[in-house]
Amino acid sequence: GTPLVAGPVSSGSSGLPAKSGCLRNVDCKGPVASICRKEDGVCVPLASDKCQVLASPEDVENDATVWIGAMFPVSGDDPTEYGPLSGRAVELARRDFAESTGGLPPARPGGPKRPIGVVLCDDLAVQAPLAEHLVRDLRVPAILGFSRSKEVMDLSSSLFLPNGVLALAANTASALRDIGHAPGEPRLVWRTTTSSDMVSPAIAAIVPAVVEPEGGLRVRREEG
Repeated sequence: GTPLVAGPVSSGSSGLPAKSGCLRNVDCKGPVASICRKEDGVCVPLASDKCQVLASPEDVENDATVWIGAMFPVSGDDPTEYGPLSGRAVELARRDFAESTGGLPPARPGGPKRPIGVVLCDDLAVQAPLAEHLVRDLRVPAILGFSRSKEVMDLSSSLFLPNGVLALAANTASALRDIGHAPGEPRLVWRTTTSSDMVSPAIAAIVPAVVEPEGGLRVRREEG
């Protein structure tokens, strides 16, 4: 469906308006896309001034929708840069998954399929309030992306691990593998790409073996 970009509200958990007394998402219908946090019956806005909603209006009202977070530097000036490209890739993946499967399998036999909705936040500058919104306000089970590896390491210890949130980092720092987890508990921080120490030996080998000989051959041809 057509992605919904909700209107802005102030970012961070302390500034989000909330309305109590809801039982379903439709009880929270209004000018700003919101869902019912059923644990305490409170309507919470999905969007903030740095976050947008990637979902159809029907998915926003659907109580079966599974909401996940994404944090990328999407406001970069160059649309071909990592952040804007990643933001568009997340929306494309969400649409493809919805069109090809109709949603995640039901949580119980005979139940409805569960669409995936994404709250995409621009973490170009300030990360902590955005992560607080996703984890504490919306209580998402997983967040993907991140502009820098240090952001993942800082937020993992202070926010993700204590709240049981899965972090899928598109970063290359080898230090991400050192983020620990409690004995007997699943690892909650994963990298979705190769680490820098995995590709460095290959780069170091290909430069003298391939790049430099080809450059020398080209120079000799030009001189001859």
